[in-house]
Amino acid sequence: MHNTNLPGILAFLHEAEGLKKELRHSWLSDGRRESVAEHTWRMALMAIVLQPEIDPALDLGKVLKMIIVHDLGEVYAGDYQVYGKPVPKNKHTLEAEALEKLLKLLPSHTKEEIFSLWLEFEERSSEAAIFAVALD
Repeated sequence: MHNTNLPGILAFLHEAEGLKKELRHSWLSDGRRESVAEHTWRMALMAIVLQPEIDPALDLGKVLKMIIVHDLGEVYAGDYQVYGKPVPKNKHTLEAEALEKLLKLLPSHTKEEIFSLWLEFEERSSEAAIFAVALD
């Protein structure tokens, strides 16, 4: 790692922690609202246990990366809930702009990979993305 990238990477990780604080529209079995980060963890676990049963040929590493990054924009854009405030027509644009704001802290190669994974998920443009979206 180039030491010049470290401050931006650490700042990115600090900002991404916001997903632990962003609450979703779903509740845990004990009645507490779920955070976006908890939702992401659950999706990742689901991918690990379901992928071999559904499609062993799927690239699980890519699916897991997609799951980890799919809600990063919510750090700034917030979580649009199915029940509650209406989802804006420009939700995709708002989340893309929020993601770009967050990713500006990272080295270009990492920024490009994360944005590409997010876009693939959003567009459902691969079997890996379709699987990840189904878990969402």
